Amino acid sequence: VQEDPAPGLQGRPLGAGADVAGRERVLAAARPPLGAEPRPLRAVLRDRGYQAACVTAFGQGWQSFGVRSSLVPILIVETLRADTAWTGAAFAIAAVAQTIALAPAGRAPDTIGRRPVMILAGLVTAVATFAMPFSQSVGILIAVLCVYGVGAEMQGTATTAAVTGGFRF
Repeated sequence: VQEDPAPGLQGRPLGAGADVAGRERVLAAARPPLGAEPRPLRAVLRDRGYQAACVTAFGQGWQSFGVRSSLVPILIVETLRADTAWTGAAFAIAAVAQTIALAPAGRAPDTIGRRPVMILAGLVTAVATFAMPFSQSVGILIAVLCVYGVGAEMQGTATTAAVTGGFRF
C-alpha cells in the first residue's frame, strides 16, 4: 500500500490554507528519487506520450493564438455588427471561465488519466471552434468561447501532466 504523500490535502489547492509541511511532502513526492538517471533525449523523443503532447500543444497554440484571436474580433465586428468593445469583453469573460476550470482541469488528468482528458479536451475545443462562426449573437459567441476556454484549460493541464508525469529532467 502506497502512503499518501500529503494526507489531508486531497482536493485542496496548495495555496488554499495548506500547511508548509504539507507542501513539503507534496514537493518531496514529486522529486525524482536520489540517484535516478535522467532519460536521454533520444528516448524522450521516441516516447509516444511525449509525441502526442507535442502535437497537441502545437495544435492548441496554433488554434488559440492564431485562429481564435484573429477570428473572434472579425466575427464580433463584421458578422454580428457589435461594438469592438465586445471583443475585449468576450475574451475577458472566457478567461474567467477558463480560470474557474483550472482546479478541476488540473485534477482530471490525475484522476481519470491523461489520455482521456487530452481526447475529451480536443473534442471540446474542436466543437467550440467549429461553432464559433455559427454564433448568432454576441452572447452565444461568449458562451462558445467559455466552452472553448474550459477545453483549452483541460488540454493544457493534461498535456503538461503527460510530459512532466513520466519523465525525469
